[in-house]
Amino acid sequence: MIVKYINCQVKPNLRSTFSKGQCCWQRTAQSAGFIAQTGGWQGNQATILALWDAKSSVDSFMQLAHDAIAEDANQQGSYSRLEVGYWQHDLDIPGQQNTSSSQITGSTMRAAKLMAEAQFIRTAQCIVPADKVDGFIEEQRSLWNPAMAAVTGMLGGLLLRSSTNDKQFLVITFWLSEASHQHYTKHVFSGIKALAKYKPLVEEIQGGQIIIDPQWQIAGSTVGKQADAIG
Repeated sequence: MIVKYINCQVKPNLRSTFSKGQCCWQRTAQSAGFIAQTGGWQGNQATILALWDAKSSVDSFMQLAHDAIAEDANQQGSYSRLEVGYWQHDLDIPGQQNTSSSQITGSTMRAAKLMAEAQFIRTAQCIVPADKVDGFIEEQRSLWNPAMAAVTGMLGGLLLRSSTNDKQFLVITFWLSEASHQHYTKHVFSGIKALAKYKPLVEEIQGGQIIIDPQWQIAGSTVGKQADAIG
């Protein structure tokens, strides 16, 4: 499993142009190895998360189909900055996903369901010193995961590691709504933070909050077949 993480700084007067073009990427659904995609807005920054089975599938898509879709989408003039990163699965973050857990098999299909169900996403991009990586992952597993799993509206999440830098991590949590996350921030987060040792473990952290645009969501053919099999 690999996540392609895209951030575009969109010109304020061209948000509708960018969003209209984003709908053209629905054609990605037919690409081999594509699993699911979601995205939305952080102010004037558009963020897209695309889930693939492997980097080789992304590379094949970029060579065979990307440019034709990009030409039709015609988004190039609507943004001033584009950043793309690739992140590999390291750890699942449990939650209260709407879909029955008995119907989900494997981390990849679980992540696809999270992308389909979430209306709000919280991201935290962390740089961790090499000698603190094991402690960072263990704290996520033993402290943050169980605490967040008990929060109403927290559907689940992923701990990802940069495919180019072993010290860079991306924590993604998927939420039923923005209000669910706000409740967590106000009533739960400070209690977990008081127990955490993340400050000594994390060198730098950059957070994001994404309000999902349902029109940007894409389900790959693999997800559709899986839904038919369990329905």
